[in-house]
Amino acid sequence: MVKDPAERMTLQEVRELLHPAPGAGGVGLRGPAHVGGGRRDRGDPPRARPGDRAGAARGDQRAAGPAPGPLPFTPSVRTRGAVAAAVLTLAAAVLFAAGAAGGFALARVVGGEPVLPRTTTSAPPAPEAPVTELVVRSADASTLAGEQGGGFSVPVPEDWVKFVEQRTPETLPNSTRVHWVAPTGTAELVVERFPGFRAKHAVEDYVAYVENRAPDYRLVGSTPLAGTGLRLTYRTVESFRDAPGGPAPDLARVTFADVLPTGDDLWVVSLTVPIEQEDSARSGLFAQITQGFAVSA
Repeated sequence: MVKDPAERMTLQEVRELLHPAPGAGGVGLRGPAHVGGGRRDRGDPPRARPGDRAGAARGDQRAAGPAPGPLPFTPSVRTRGAVAAAVLTLAAAVLFAAGAAGGFALARVVGGEPVLPRTTTSAPPAPEAPVTELVVRSADASTLAGEQGGGFSVPVPEDWVKFVEQRTPETLPNSTRVHWVAPTGTAELVVERFPGFRAKHAVEDYVAYVENRAPDYRLVGSTPLAGTGLRLTYRTVESFRDAPGGPAPDLARVTFADVLPTGDDLWVVSLTVPIEQEDSARSGLFAQITQGFAVSA
């Protein structure tokens, strides 16, 4: 046993003595070289000190060959292709649209409305026929009961066709309507007389009657006239779903009406035209008609 640590064998030397490499010149633990307590022969080269061995190890590392380089294979990394990304984006968009549509349908059902909104078909814009020269026409709005005082005169387009109608409203007195209709059938002038109206009714009663009778009535404007008269502007929409030959487009029209209390009677002078002609008819034809209207004495 060597007491000096520097003189002791290293672990590597011990391993080599116990398990010599094949073909090595030394022998095992029991060979002659270890007789005498394991001391080395004087002819053996001196053993290196620990410090020298560390330096030699560093030198061996520096003297080692170059780095072996990259691996002979490339680790596979799973990536998502452009097609897969597009498919996922499209699927997300479809799911979002389906969810929005489902929410809309649920809201409509809960609110008591049909899932599909109501559709309204409109007729193509009616061409604005040129108005021919106005001529003053005289007519009589007497009723079948023979009430007198129904004579009047009014400017009318020369080529418009006249016919007379008797009406028996449930909430108003009987009336007589004198119509003039344009050759195209798109415009109409009506002069209506309610004999004895003012004895039991007011102008507001006539307005309520029109509101309940006109299809899809919508009041646009109401302007007071001289005395207790009133000028109304309202729109209507007539549907022809049950017309012969199949449904026809809806007809949207506008009506200008002067409601004129005169003596005991009520006179109404109205002009109805397609809604596309609203502005021109208000400032043109209707203005000329109302200026020339007069009740006979």
